[in-house]
Amino acid sequence: MGGNTIPRVLNEGGIYVKETSHTISGDFLDWYETHEGQFYLGNPLSQPMVDRGQTVQWFEGGLLMTGDEGTRLAPLAEESAALLGIDTEPVEQGDLPVFNERLLVTAENPNPLGDIDAPGAKRIEIDISEQTLWAYQGDTLITSTLISTAAEPNHTERGLFHVRYKKEKEDMAGFTNGTGEVVGLADGVTGEQTGIRYEVKDVPHVMYINLDAEALHGAYWHNNFGTPMSHGCLNLPLDMAEFLYGWAPLGTQVWVHD
Repeated sequence: MGGNTIPRVLNEGGIYVKETSHTISGDFLDWYETHEGQFYLGNPLSQPMVDRGQTVQWFEGGLLMTGDEGTRLAPLAEESAALLGIDTEPVEQGDLPVFNERLLVTAENPNPLGDIDAPGAKRIEIDISEQTLWAYQGDTLITSTLISTAAEPNHTERGLFHVRYKKEKEDMAGFTNGTGEVVGLADGVTGEQTGIRYEVKDVPHVMYINLDAEALHGAYWHNNFGTPMSHGCLNLPLDMAEFLYGWAPLGTQVWVHD
């Protein structure tokens, strides 16, 4: 890479990846950060270049391309199947139903505000200052609820996340120090760590959103929604947690802000 390239890219708001000595900037960086590219694409393997009639950049896990249709992943799997002669024709489904995400929604929307079948991607927005969650189908607000995020001295992470992992029911445990700050998490009832142990059994409808083990989940141990109450997670009323668990598939965008 040219000696002047890195300072220029960094001055323009880009980032430098030491592991591969390449940078990410512009539209590629916007896509990378919005889609948690560090987990799905890995590190960049090239600088942006012209290929396929547009600008592209190679990563460990794929190829990003940007042009008139915006920034997106190149269809490498489809192209590879054609190159290798793999038959991708749909298989007869017989009496199997056509897939629809509505099949996964097993609980009624407890606060219906809009059409659950409206077009567009699903997304969740959370305002910590208002202790409120809004769920959208495209541009249509379909439901809203008061929630409880972290109470001092703990904090709920702000940022743009995605539903990463779901469990219908899970025991949660960890350790706090003398001031109540979480200093570690425990795996079930095992593990040793200095601090005061806490444990909550059978936490329902858990949807993890980041690598700090913070999750949207139902809370049966309090009804103070609208007030910070948690160790960092996002507590939901039980009926709302059950609805969102079925409504929001893996990958659903979750924006947490003040």
